Amino acid sequence: MVEVIAVLDIRGGVAVAGKSGRREEYKPLKTVFSESSNPVEIAASLPYPRLYVADLDGITSSRPDIELIKSLSKLKDLMVDLGVRGADDLNFFTNMDCDIVLGTETVTGMEVITEAIQRFGGGRVIVSIDMKNGAVLSSFLPSHPVDAYEVLAAAGVGRVIFLDISSVGTGKSDYLFIKDLNKAGEILLGGGITAEDFGWLKGSPVDGVLVGTAMHRGELDVRQSGS
Repeated sequence: MVEVIAVLDIRGGVAVAGKSGRREEYKPLKTVFSESSNPVEIAASLPYPRLYVADLDGITSSRPDIELIKSLSKLKDLMVDLGVRGADDLNFFTNMDCDIVLGTETVTGMEVITEAIQRFGGGRVIVSIDMKNGAVLSSFLPSHPVDAYEVLAAAGVGRVIFLDISSVGTGKSDYLFIKDLNKAGEILLGGGITAEDFGWLKGSPVDGVLVGTAMHRGELDVRQSGS
């Protein structure tokens, strides 16, 4: 079964939503799971055990909301992108109960990923291969997602998200490259995932999907997803 992992983007203490990574245009999230955009209230109502959180204040300005993340971690099994850039940013995770997402959009080099694995163990570290229009956003990885994946796998990375930022909120996605992967661990997809994708996902090497827009609109059937 392909697992569904719920998505929350947070900024300024509230849950927000937008399209295609245009973060300056993100607005408070409207969701079928809550009448407010309070992240804690939303998380408490979600039917999925795992929750992916992108802290946009951390990603854009290195000011993550640590207390809010800790509150969310009491409700769900979290995987969190705080916008880690260098090794010093890993200190944010020292006393946090969550998996650590290192996004290639912000991480400055492979040495940061290596240190994270050494400090926290490979089981807690997830590398997000961030993409726009099919190209990897990274200062140190190849631009093709399959090539980037192979570099990370060779370096001992066992958990990876392919995150298509340009597809976020659009209900459209293109993950044809997945068929060319030599799977070396957990593979997750995010960006533009809808209920219609679960047909081809069942025959793919994908273990789980990050779903935000379709889930918050009530377009995803928990039974259909296999969660």
